[in-house]
Amino acid sequence: MASLTFEDVIVFPSEITNRRLFHALVHAVQFSVLHFERYTELFFRGFLRTRSHVSVPLETHAFSLESKFAENPDVPFSVEEMVRLWANQGRY
Repeated sequence: MASLTFEDVIVFPSEITNRRLFHALVHAVQFSVLHFERYTELFFRGFLRTRSHVSVPLETHAFSLESKFAENPDVPFSVEEMVRLWANQGRY
């Protein structure tokens, strides 16, 4: 595990890289937008459906946005907009 995000607290058991930090901050935004109860419900439903932590839609979205950031870290984009879009489309 590269990090553990719980609302606005992020724990890193090892070196903090820009990419790891970005990924963890995506989860912090997901918590902020979805709120604790909804985030938790979506995470566990996704886990029960996929049986894999990395396949939970909240996680795949964080990996997707992390990759977008890593490809060109100097080009800004709104993580909050992307999280709201996925939430509104029922993709989580």
